[in-house]
Amino acid sequence: MSEFLSHPFVDVIRRFGPPALQVLVPLASVVLLWLSVRWASRSLTRTQRPQIECFLRFPSSSYTVDLVLANFGMGSAYRVSFRLDADETDFVAHKVFMQHRRSVAPFPVLEPRGEITTLFGGSVALLKRDAVLKPFRVFVSYQWQPFWSKRRCAEERVFDIDIRPYTALFLEVKKNQVAEILKSELPKISAAVAKVRVK
Repeated sequence: MSEFLSHPFVDVIRRFGPPALQVLVPLASVVLLWLSVRWASRSLTRTQRPQIECFLRFPSSSYTVDLVLANFGMGSAYRVSFRLDADETDFVAHKVFMQHRRSVAPFPVLEPRGEITTLFGGSVALLKRDAVLKPFRVFVSYQWQPFWSKRRCAEERVFDIDIRPYTALFLEVKKNQVAEILKSELPKISAAVAKVRVK
């Protein structure tokens, strides 16, 4: 045991060990404190930051298509506005219902788990077998309130919307045979009514 304690390596540990510990312990404490603050900051930011998504939704009860802005985050989004970058002639050809390609006035607030739904178009017109609606872009801008600042942060997200993946899920609407027969017989009915009025 005495031979081990008299080893030169033990002398080096005795000389440099305590000073090294005096430096390493505070340094480790600072690193742990920094990691804790960073984790807490990210957690607080996550609770304040909204997560905005834009997508098309097909309601099961109708043959319409909705454009949806949804907030899947834990924070509120303020002054939410959007604009579409699309081929206008293609939109007209597919009878897109949206007259305004941008929100005229920003929506005041979009709460967590909230959504803004806009009637976009009819699925029959949008999902024509020979000519499907071309992909387009939606630019969504909004503000959110971080916990470390009195000012709101402004953000803009870009979403590429493509309706083509839905073509396989869409059931083609069968023509109403009764309506087609009535439509073909309308000229005969109008002629008969005209004859009755003349008499």
